[in-house]
Amino acid sequence: MKQLPNLILKGVIAAVLLLSLYSCGAGSEAETTLVITVRDFNSGLAIQGGEVILYKTNSDYTYETNEYRKMNTDASGQATFTGIESGIDYYFKASQAGKTNGAFTHHVGSVTKPRQTVTASTTIQ
Repeated sequence: MKQLPNLILKGVIAAVLLLSLYSCGAGSEAETTLVITVRDFNSGLAIQGGEVILYKTNSDYTYETNEYRKMNTDASGQATFTGIESGIDYYFKASQAGKTNGAFTHHVGSVTKPRQTVTASTTIQ
């Protein structure tokens, strides 16, 4: 009879260990965030509803292929990409109503660590 409580205790310990390993491993990528702020070049005002496209390589950025993520900016001019992969050098383009940041290469740099928030900004004209 004493073996049953021991088996239950061992099962609980195993479940806790598995959950701990999961939270330190694959689940951590979901918390990596990139926030890109877009402003008007002339006025400096935040661009609401602008489109931001994220690329994983300079080649994809240059030739506008293999979009990694795309989203619109909010009222603060921010596009927040959550759950991105770490260890990648990201590039991005921003545009709205014929205005773009395309004249310059926009390189975020490597998002090196999981569970971090990286910020970048640009202007469009």
